[in-house]
Amino acid sequence: MDWLPIIAAVITIICTVRGVSYTFGRWARGVEERFERIEKRLENVESITGWLLFLHRDDLFKLYEQYFPHHSSSSTEKDRLLARLREGTITPDECGRLRELLERQRSEAAAAGAMGAVIAIGGLLLLTVLSAFNW
Repeated sequence: MDWLPIIAAVITIICTVRGVSYTFGRWARGVEERFERIEKRLENVESITGWLLFLHRDDLFKLYEQYFPHHSSSSTEKDRLLARLREGTITPDECGRLRELLERQRSEAAAAGAMGAVIAIGGLLLLTVLSAFNW
């Protein structure tokens, strides 16, 4: 009986299994590295969110009102939604509408170069998004 073809087949199978294992290991390590990068990004988002939430809700509204004073003579949809946001009674659908209005206002403020106003609107946008998820 000639053992050479059998030994060659066994060596080929072992090399193939090792090669597949090595390739899978490299792929798995790449996936793990991607998850670690995502986790670090989420930690950064959590720290930024925590810092912004350190500010009291009323402080965010005061900052916003410094740049955009409330005019009692004209009660707009945005004013009504902001009042509901301040009271904590806003619905997720209303949060979506308020987000649209605030993003439009933020774009206008950015175009005008009013970075303080952009920051104030950004704080309210964060509060709006968090309120939509009842967080």
